[in-house]
Amino acid sequence: MVMSASPNDEHKPSTGRYLNQSKIQSALDHAQDLGASYAEVRLMAITDSSVALRDAKLERAIPGQEVGVTLRILADGAWGVHSTTDLVSLPSQIESTVRLAKAVAARRSSKDKPVQLAEVPIFEDEIHWKPKKDVRNTDLQTKIEHLRTLHDSAADDDRIISVTCGWSDEHLHTELMTSEGM
Repeated sequence: MVMSASPNDEHKPSTGRYLNQSKIQSALDHAQDLGASYAEVRLMAITDSSVALRDAKLERAIPGQEVGVTLRILADGAWGVHSTTDLVSLPSQIESTVRLAKAVAARRSSKDKPVQLAEVPIFEDEIHWKPKKDVRNTDLQTKIEHLRTLHDSAADDDRIISVTCGWSDEHLHTELMTSEGM
């Protein structure tokens, strides 16, 4: 398993990460053993909700959660990319993604230069941005109450025929691990 916790778990791992760092680092090392000059894994987890009222009646309430990972490998001066929502399969995709990068490189025109990464200093950090008010755990009833307040204010004129109010929130979580130690 490459995840420390699944998105459906009621807990977050103590590291605050979805990815199991040691397993991902092993996968990145394996990519380099196969000839990659650079490899990275980028995870994006999105948790969102959408609620809509039309004329003070609940029209929709949709919670959502998506988790996806992209593996990028630079080998022989060309990129191989693999994206998936199946996080468990990621380590098994290393070899085929390295082969893909090498196949792309083999088809490169002699006029084209191989892709190279720019030399930049490596900066390793973790950033946890916290909003002034975290609305992720706002229950549906509270969202509806806020929307009804908006509806009542907007509909307070005889010339208004219909009012639609909506609530949307999302939380984005990104993780990046590279063969350069980030």
